[in-house]
This record gives sequence, C-alpha cells and structure tokens, in this order.
Amino acid sequence: MKNKILVLFLTLNIFFAFTQENSESILGKWKIDLNIEKILEDNMNKLETHEKMVASLSSGLIIDFFKDLEMYILFMNENKAIFIIDSYIYEEQEITWEYTKNGEIIIDDSIENKIKITSENSVWKVFDDEMKLIEDGVINDNIILKKIP
Repeated sequence: MKNKILVLFLTLNIFFAFTQENSESILGKWKIDLNIEKILEDNMNKLETHEKMVASLSSGLIIDFFKDLEMYILFMNENKAIFIIDSYIYEEQEITWEYTKNGEIIIDDSIENKIKITSENSVWKVFDDEMKLIEDGVINDNIILKKIP
C-alpha cells in the first residue's frame, strides 16, 4: 500500500513538473509573423467574382499596411498575456491563455477584445521556438508566433 502511494505521488509530481516546464517555456515575448500575401490569396478564393474585384483593388494597401505592422504577445504567469500592436499607433491589450493537457495553447480572442489575432479563440501548438496556429486540426503556416530571445 505504501509503495502504491509513493508511485502515485511520483507520477503526479512528474505530471505537474512537465506541465509547469511546458507552461514556463512559453513565457516571454513572441513576435507574430504573418504571411499576409498567402492569407489574402486563401481568402480571395472564397469570395464571389465581384467581391474578388473589390478585394484585389485594396490588397496592395493591405500588404503595405502589414509590412510596417509589428505584433507581439508577451506571455506572463497566471495565464495572462499582453497583445501588442506597434505601428503608426501603439496599442496594448491584456488577454488570457491556457495550456491544455494535450500540449495545446488556447489564446482567448473573445468578442470583447478590441484587437484580435484570429476571429475566435485560437489554438496553438509549440514547435521548438515557434507556435503555430491549429485550425480544424490542421496547421496554418500563414500565422506563426516566433520566440524572441
């Protein structure tokens, strides 16, 4: 009986240490890297013909705007983060994040937030020093968070 309790405590210790280590590994500043041309292309394919014409006229302006735009997420303890946009204006917004049991990170992009990364709460997975967006179980390589040393 004593051995079973020791094994249980050891297992729980390893689990909590692993969760703590993974959670702490994402703390810090991450740059949001967008492939805006590919994002526009993918979304234009979903539009009707007349919508594509209007979108193609403004796509150059959108690309130019995003070239000068720098976006970051500063992950902090207690599941808090700050979403930072640095461009012609500087904007900060506090958001929350959660590290799940299966190694995914959920960033809260709720409707109340003034600035957003995606259209809804987003699911991310860490790959080395990058975090990639997961949409419907598929990795979206057009939006990547890169760890800043």
